[in-house]
Amino acid sequence: MEKGYYEMDGDTGEMKELKGEVNFNNFKTEHPSGHEVEVEHLYDDTYLFTVFKQNGEIEREETVTKDGKNGLTKGFYEDGSIHYEINFKNNKHDGECHVWNEEGEYIQFCEYEDGELKSLAIKEVEIPPLLLINLLDKKQ
Repeated sequence: MEKGYYEMDGDTGEMKELKGEVNFNNFKTEHPSGHEVEVEHLYDDTYLFTVFKQNGEIEREETVTKDGKNGLTKGFYEDGSIHYEINFKNNKHDGECHVWNEEGEYIQFCEYEDGELKSLAIKEVEIPPLLLINLLDKKQ
């Protein structure tokens, strides 16, 4: 089995870009940070990278080609519930982005085009009065 290789940021585990020829089948590997990465061939030159936390839970799933992130990236909370879904094109945010809080409530929608934020909608949340007073005091 031939393997392409990629760079990951050692601190965040983020995929920087794929290097060399991408011509491998499904496999698992371990990143120096200790994160296990599972690579699944989807089609053509498109792969699904599943990055696992130290405890074995899924941290995120990234659709990757030889040009970097292309397609949907999903992030997950510690309990396995969805945290975010972001679309990428040529390693840049492109398309819709959805965010949920730890309670599973949908809290944010954004839309990107070629890496630039085009629209943003954040769910209105109630701020407790004492916190609001605190925040207003700090502004003065």
